[in-house]
Amino acid sequence: MIARTAAASSGALRLSLRSSSMHTTQPLNSALTSSPAGSVRGMATVVERLNDLAATLPHKDAVMYHKQNNMKWTFGELKKYSDALASGLIELGIRPKDTILSWLPSHTAEQHVLQLACSRAGFVLATLDSAVTDEKVVGKVLKDSKSVAVFVQGDTRIPFEVHDENGNVVDDDAGMDLLEYDNVYTSTIEAIMPNLTSFEYHGKKLDEKGEWTADPSNPQIAQNFVDHGLSFSNSDFPDFKFPVQTGFDKINGFYNYKHLMAFNSDSLLMYKGCLVNGKPIKEDGVLPPPDGVLVRGTTNVSFVKGELVTEEVDPDWLHIPKETDTVSVEYDASGKKGKAMNHEEALKSDSWKLMNAILNKEYIEPQSAA
Repeated sequence: MIARTAAASSGALRLSLRSSSMHTTQPLNSALTSSPAGSVRGMATVVERLNDLAATLPHKDAVMYHKQNNMKWTFGELKKYSDALASGLIELGIRPKDTILSWLPSHTAEQHVLQLACSRAGFVLATLDSAVTDEKVVGKVLKDSKSVAVFVQGDTRIPFEVHDENGNVVDDDAGMDLLEYDNVYTSTIEAIMPNLTSFEYHGKKLDEKGEWTADPSNPQIAQNFVDHGLSFSNSDFPDFKFPVQTGFDKINGFYNYKHLMAFNSDSLLMYKGCLVNGKPIKEDGVLPPPDGVLVRGTTNVSFVKGELVTEEVDPDWLHIPKETDTVSVEYDASGKKGKAMNHEEALKSDSWKLMNAILNKEYIEPQSAA
């Protein structure tokens, strides 16, 4: 049986980004800190395992991606990038226990950082094999999982590899003109949600009272939600808000993966009033424990008697992942949902086996021809 799969992702994480140090003068209550380096519990979260490795072996090589510019990462770099993505997604508005669908190849840097980021922020990561390109199956998984975001390859205009049933490359299509390749993943998402790249809204008109009101007879077309700073809205997928692609180029209607990295963000720094175990802290500039992430409270913005009013509905609060939290769920090629898995169960699954090897200090090269 011959399967056709993408040879590599476009490598959105190829760039090396610098970040400045975060400064804080206040310690966090010792009862909230995670296990010290080197004393990770038997059934530890993915976050605790990575933090332990980053603290004890920060410069040890963890993984190399041959098809992404021979990029090699240490445990310290894995933590840096995954923390940045976790913070960026929290700041985007995704909340712990929300589901994100990954439709990325399992051997790419983007997938591995996404797995770690979801573990850190408390998201549930649903996975669908990137070899599945059936529009109906993808739509079914998006709806069933109630995903608020989907991550896809943004530029598949790269040679495909065709493998036989033993995994041997039988055709690499190396001579094919790059222009013959389609952005199959983004195109599929666009086909499922036609209003992703443009949407219609009503213009306005003056009514009898001299006030501006919506005018259905004056339809207007906007290019896409992302360009207008809006959350995506589609009645068929009420939970879905954020389409993300891994390419370097801008694709209409999609967020760029690389732009979601929030290094040293406020999501990793707490201020007075933030809730910790239900109680507000009293100091500013407090660092959460190494496995914690700050979730911003929601705020209502409205006009009252012509004045702009902002009202905080929920305070900021600290999320710390637990070993028993659901961290992953797999969907098969037909779109059937598998078992919800906690941290330990996920690392034993097919979609997390490469991450399990990394966290076991088994230096891997997942894109090697060997």
